[in-house]
Amino acid sequence: MGRVGRAAYERLTHEGQMAVLGIDNDHAVITRLEEDGLNVLEGDATDLEFWTRLVSGGFVTTVVLAMAFHDSNAYALERLHDAGFAGRIVAVAQHPDQVAHLSEEGVHAVLNIYAGAGHSLAALAMRLPE
Repeated sequence: MGRVGRAAYERLTHEGQMAVLGIDNDHAVITRLEEDGLNVLEGDATDLEFWTRLVSGGFVTTVVLAMAFHDSNAYALERLHDAGFAGRIVAVAQHPDQVAHLSEEGVHAVLNIYAGAGHSLAALAMRLPE
């Protein structure tokens, strides 16, 4: 879980009061996140077997795809569909064509991280006292 995934995790748990499970395929990252008190699991989000096991439990209602590379998010999305996931999916993208692609493939909400960062930065600037 990188910076975007961790920020989403923290907001979903604190403000959304959702039960969240973070996923990363790097054992060292998982260890560090566990030490920080996060509920995490070592796994590969591009692995069909991983999603099939997770989806079969029936408790996953929302998936956030926040990997740094569009192809990774798109591939994980395909595996989610293959596993029969019927819940909500949100994802990040870096370019408008990636936003369009993920939307066309069934992602319910896609955030262009550059546009989102620009909007957030402007909001901060407007809140500063003159």
